[in-house]
Amino acid sequence: MPQIAIPMVIPHDPPILSHDDIREAFFRLYYASGVIVNTTYRGIDTLKCPLDLWLYQEMIHELKPDVIIETGSYKGGSAHFMADQLALNGSGHIFSVDIEWRERPEHPRISFLTGRSTDETIFEQIKRHIDPSDKVMVVLDGDHTCDYVLSEMLMYAPLVSSGHYLVVEDTVIWGQDGGPRAALAEFIKDNKDFEVDVSKHKFQITFMPYGFLRRK
Repeated sequence: MPQIAIPMVIPHDPPILSHDDIREAFFRLYYASGVIVNTTYRGIDTLKCPLDLWLYQEMIHELKPDVIIETGSYKGGSAHFMADQLALNGSGHIFSVDIEWRERPEHPRISFLTGRSTDETIFEQIKRHIDPSDKVMVVLDGDHTCDYVLSEMLMYAPLVSSGHYLVVEDTVIWGQDGGPRAALAEFIKDNKDFEVDVSKHKFQITFMPYGFLRRK
């Protein structure tokens, strides 16, 4: 039997990638796989990375907010997740805003509002239900253009309580105008009473890099 020459393949050392490169590669793989649109909580579509939901769970348990304001309800999965965490604390309510009306499962700790989150009417409607003593957390996951995210941040940041968080979702995304990450950078320049909490990077993978802003 004739011998077959098998070429020797000598592997090269793998390239050294930065943490940011690895996170970016994971995000692209995760997003391209379509799993983000096939992730549910209690059967409700939830456009979230499970590691980020775990961070929300820790924050809600530790800080026990009285009010959570969420922009970008989608089908209500993330609102239900956070509302169940509030229920475990025994108190708290969520105001979740979306420009699109749709039927969503009801929850006694959630009020779904329809309209633009930057609409003064929507803002005032939420603000009327917040007492001066309430501990408030804000999660922004609406329109992802830079200008819109920045306008949301400027509008809702004053409602955030000291020691609590203004969370800007999807700062991993760069849109044509820079998207949420560009809005975040612009906001941080002029709002020194908020600081990036890098401890929220502890799982290494997050869709909100540098997006957890803690009010001093």
